[in-house]
Amino acid sequence: MTVKKRLFISNILMIVIPAFVSVIVSLCAILILWHLFYQPSVNEISEEISYIYSGEIRGAEKIIKAGNKADPKQTKTYASLEKYLTESNKRLEVYTDKGELIYSLGVVNKGENSAFAENLRDVETEGSISYDGNSVYCKRTNIENKEYLICVYSNSEYKGSNNYEGVAKSIVLGIIVLVVVSVFVTNGFLTKFVFKKIKRPIDILTEGVNNIKGGNLEIHIDYNEKDEFKPVCEAFNDMTKRLKESLDYKQKQEENRKELIAGYLTI
Repeated sequence: MTVKKRLFISNILMIVIPAFVSVIVSLCAILILWHLFYQPSVNEISEEISYIYSGEIRGAEKIIKAGNKADPKQTKTYASLEKYLTESNKRLEVYTDKGELIYSLGVVNKGENSAFAENLRDVETEGSISYDGNSVYCKRTNIENKEYLICVYSNSEYKGSNNYEGVAKSIVLGIIVLVVVSVFVTNGFLTKFVFKKIKRPIDILTEGVNNIKGGNLEIHIDYNEKDEFKPVCEAFNDMTKRLKESLDYKQKQEENRKELIAGYLTI
């Protein structure tokens, strides 16, 4: 392959490889971002919230069942749920179907939560409201043929699966870094790809010149590559051959002159 072709290929690859890497990385990033920022349906959100508060709801249901038989505050469930809610900065309230508060656990100050929780009192099964760093989740349940409304108040607003701004920034930064790295790696590889083709014939020619400088006119360069250096090496061999023939001719003329002079002197 000629040096010209190598330079042409290297210039093409210098553009194609970084562009290809950019496209692949961008497609992967789009898939990841789509997954992270995918807006779930109302049913999916409801299922996710239900799962988040499932522990509190189960605990409240146990307390209600225990309260129908004895004082639920004396049970381990009540104490453990009270401790968990206190440590989690949450509050749980249980209402009858008439809106009467029968149980209240946790330490969160109801404040606004109780106010906008009123909007959930008529919920058929479950519902949630969250804003300004506060959230309320309410679920209606039937225990021993009686309707109860369980509400969990929290000082953390539900954000679903979309709180990934940091991840998105990291992905964008990663794309930029990968593209820059691919450019440098491609540049380094293609530089060696072209330089290797040029270095070998230059080294061969340099060695030949040094041989002639040292008086060795028998030097002959064997170069079989079909590129721009082949005619240069052939010209070098032809030059060496002509130089040797010229020196041989001069030496022979000098010997003939000396023989002629010696013949005259003997006469």
